[in-house]
Amino acid sequence: MRKQIRHLKSHPGIDDKSANFIIGEIGVDMSVWSDVNALCSWAGVTPANNESANKKKSTRISDGGHYLKPLLVQCALAAIKNDYFRAKYENIRRRRGHKKAIIAIAHKMLIDIYHMLKNDEDYKPKDLETVTKKIESQRNTTESQLTAALEILKQQGISSELLNSINNQLRQKGSK
Repeated sequence: MRKQIRHLKSHPGIDDKSANFIIGEIGVDMSVWSDVNALCSWAGVTPANNESANKKKSTRISDGGHYLKPLLVQCALAAIKNDYFRAKYENIRRRRGHKKAIIAIAHKMLIDIYHMLKNDEDYKPKDLETVTKKIESQRNTTESQLTAALEILKQQGISSELLNSINNQLRQKGSK
């Protein structure tokens, strides 16, 4: 059981206490679940997409997982501090809103947990390199835009003290 807890703790957003609670809820034997979708449905983090003939019905999540779902949401809120999950969260949040994005991250985390316990391995996302490259590309683009904007302000005659102050504030905000 210590090995499984170690595996779960390798996932961003999951600490020792959370790992114990998760294992207490779902166990370490994943053969109990027919597949990952059965586990997600039981936990109540399966997203709904009820649309037919251009009529949208309720997209609420199910009532299941009275103990596991709130824990996964808390873990998801902690996980979005990690660059990888932050990028996934922001992508969904822009389109669907905060609540749906957090449930989507919790859903992704439960899928990861299922595979970690089933395959007896630590957390390693398959698309980490792709997402990391995308994050770096966005940072470089933002950096070049910031440099260009400061150059325009300099040409407009803004004092260098004010430019340095603006530059420092923007860089501090960008590093958070």
